[in-house]
Amino acid sequence: MVLNLLASKTTTYVILGVLLLLMIAFFVYNMLTNKKRAAQREEMVAKTLKVGNEILTIGGIKGTIVEVDEDGSFVLETGSESNKSYMKFDKAAFHSVVNQAAEAQTEVYSDDFAEKNEEAPADTAEEANAPAEEKEEKEDTEAK
Repeated sequence: MVLNLLASKTTTYVILGVLLLLMIAFFVYNMLTNKKRAAQREEMVAKTLKVGNEILTIGGIKGTIVEVDEDGSFVLETGSESNKSYMKFDKAAFHSVVNQAAEAQTEVYSDDFAEKNEEAPADTAEEANAPAEEKEEKEDTEAK
């Protein structure tokens, strides 16, 4: 009877210890993923804060970026053509892009194109210059 009581206490402590370790692991995992998300958001904000982009702030103010400072703050132009207002915001006030400027769109698309081309380079210089039919024939012979 005494052994059963000791065994049940030990089992209880083991279960509690495992649960405690799982909770600690869960909190550490959440901390790491939140840091990654914050870094990705910071990178996205840096890419989208370009002069000419029309953005929306967290306060609901919509305008066009006319100046971006080194520290990440930006000046937003709002209002009508006859009555323009300029407001300075910190980069933390950025919420989303409404319309990108033509220059910024071209830059983003060219970056995406460059990344795709870097991922799948040609194996050799000959393959890069060979016509498509020869490449298909070579792939068919390699597959057999």
